[in-house]
Amino acid sequence: MKIKFRILASVVLLSVLGPAQSLDDNVYAARRQHLRSMIHGQAILYSGSEETIGLDKNFYYLSGLAVSDAFLLLDSSTGMDMLFIDPEKTPMPVAEIIQTSGIAAIYLRDQIGMFLADHLASDPDVYFPFAYSPSDPGYLYPDCLVIEQLVNGLPYCHKRNLGEFLYPLRMVKDQGEMTLIKQAVVITKCGALAGIAALRPGLYEYEIQHIIEDTFQALGAPRTSFASIIGSGPNSLVLHYFENSRKMEAGDVVVMDVGAEYGRYAGDITRTAPVSGHFTPRQREVYEIVLEIQRRVFAACRPGVTLLDLNNVAKACAKEKGYGAYFNFSGWRHSTCHSLGLDAHDPFTSGRPLAAGMVITVEPGIYLPAENLGVRIEDDVRITENAGVVLTADVPREAAEIEAVMAGCFQPEYESRFERE
Repeated sequence: MKIKFRILASVVLLSVLGPAQSLDDNVYAARRQHLRSMIHGQAILYSGSEETIGLDKNFYYLSGLAVSDAFLLLDSSTGMDMLFIDPEKTPMPVAEIIQTSGIAAIYLRDQIGMFLADHLASDPDVYFPFAYSPSDPGYLYPDCLVIEQLVNGLPYCHKRNLGEFLYPLRMVKDQGEMTLIKQAVVITKCGALAGIAALRPGLYEYEIQHIIEDTFQALGAPRTSFASIIGSGPNSLVLHYFENSRKMEAGDVVVMDVGAEYGRYAGDITRTAPVSGHFTPRQREVYEIVLEIQRRVFAACRPGVTLLDLNNVAKACAKEKGYGAYFNFSGWRHSTCHSLGLDAHDPFTSGRPLAAGMVITVEPGIYLPAENLGVRIEDDVRITENAGVVLTADVPREAAEIEAVMAGCFQPEYESRFERE
């Protein structure tokens, strides 16, 4: 291979700081090895930026690094992994980068084009996550566009979608990932309960948001896993309502869809609560139907079924109860389940059967515009060898339990659930 290495002071080579961790010691190296075994040619990922477009979760999944404006290059023919960083945007010491990622070949960011072009001379296939969302083809991922622009400037390049191979790996969580998800769920639970307990007429939605997010931060979650949704009255009908600006009134219900991020992994819980402290008979009637829909989906969660199967179970129950037209329809019809992991909506293929190690949410909803009444309940489920385990089973969900939280009869305590599992 004819590469003219321009060795600069900031270019770090394997021989400078010694070997990286072995595959047995480093989960990220093992993930990269698995991915390389499924492709031929090169794979390239871009880290994104915390300050602008956000950090890319695929890059993090394969490196364990939360760094900005960096590239990761995997060479399936040599088994070599390389990082290309901008030292001014990478506060981590090089030794820590090597220890965390298991990658000891680190070069200047601007050298990525030279390395990639040389590798493509022998194998024109280059893999990267294509710049669109399978669930929303109109949305372009900015981090993927950076790679696409880089690759488009290279001749003799055959572009391949890395997501076809990477996303199935992300769907199944290992033990370390499960530990982080469980912790994110515990913190999310505490924030949600603090928000429910603080509800009363006259408060603004954003005040409840601040209580929830302050609780997250106090318990070690530096950020939310998505923008908090606090929708009261007519806003309870809006699936992705982010303004959180309305003053809550007596007689309203409020839908709180919130998630804490811990160790880069997401929690995601939704609860619907009465602002006045008690559900009206009509609100309770609708609430109980949504709860029954969710129970039936819980019972159907097991390996071999698909997310579409679970949605059909929920839809059939809603139709049986006479609410088929209002089920999961909030301006547009949302699905009952989605995958959970590094992203609150982790990559997943709806037709793919569930398998042990996957984590999904179950969030049925009924939305009645004529009554300004929306009810959605969401919990997180881990798929085991033969069933689904509700990770949020200890979060109050029954109508009477929600009212007890508001009456101060349930004191949310921070506890590390996963320590006793």
